[in-house]
Amino acid sequence: MQQYLIRRVLLMIPTLIIVTVIIFSMVRILPGDVVLQQVSEYPAYSEDEIEALRDKLGINRSWLAQYPEWLGGVVVGNLGTSLWSNDDIGALIIDRIPVTLELAILAFIMANSIALVFGAISAIRQDTSVDYVLRVLSITGLSMPNFWIATMVIIFGARLLNYLPPLRYTPFMDDPLTNLEQFILPAGILGVALSSSIMRMTRSAVLEVLRQDYVRTAWAKGLRERQIVIRHVLKNALMPVVTLQGTQLAFLLSGSVIIEIIFSLPGIGLLTYDSILNRDYTVVQATTLVFGAIFMLINLTVDLSYAWLDPRVKYN
Repeated sequence: MQQYLIRRVLLMIPTLIIVTVIIFSMVRILPGDVVLQQVSEYPAYSEDEIEALRDKLGINRSWLAQYPEWLGGVVVGNLGTSLWSNDDIGALIIDRIPVTLELAILAFIMANSIALVFGAISAIRQDTSVDYVLRVLSITGLSMPNFWIATMVIIFGARLLNYLPPLRYTPFMDDPLTNLEQFILPAGILGVALSSSIMRMTRSAVLEVLRQDYVRTAWAKGLRERQIVIRHVLKNALMPVVTLQGTQLAFLLSGSVIIEIIFSLPGIGLLTYDSILNRDYTVVQATTLVFGAIFMLINLTVDLSYAWLDPRVKYN
């Protein structure tokens, strides 16, 4: 296990370097730059003044010259400063990441508390009316985009119920009830597609396990259904589900941009969106790198969980 863990961590280093190269080069393909965004409201700026601002920010150099300097800072934990606001990027991310984490974790918990139960029920009651209803609901959830659901919830909530979620972010420690009121809707919407996919995976995995000989033996011995499902079926059916859960959690963290925009949640997703609009390359690079690192750490955690779920799994 220890050797496997060290090898995986070492393999993450070249992967992250490749990610940084892609990020650094791709963001500079966007037309315009941060200086043009800043002076767009002040047409009196001359070309010489604009060029002087670019020289001050250091963005008039080629990206091949800028990349080693930026990578060297990342290696020592310095993500740089924002070209737009001149704020420390590390401090910006630390300030915003609790919002994105809370949104993703709430969505993950809500999705799994529904999906695992309904997926198991759908498999156990295969080809019954309950199974058909749950399968239709899962397909419906997969078919509806999150941004469309969020838009409809806000429009119909405002028109029919005269209700809008709080638009000003309130930290959980300041007012837990207001904080949960602000997060419960976006987390539920973000978890719709997640719960649908996990429910379908759970159903397929449970059906496969139910056909195993040891489960038939448990039925023949007269064990109760609840005991068979909890002790013999679910744990053995969890491995493919956990794989999907890990991938989905990583996507929740990196894919909550639109939900954060619609519900005015000041997380990393909204920070990345604003930075793209402002051509704030340094912030986009840093946030994307953080998302990439989180994605790889979650995948590593999922891989390590296999040994707990199935003792037959060995790491060499």
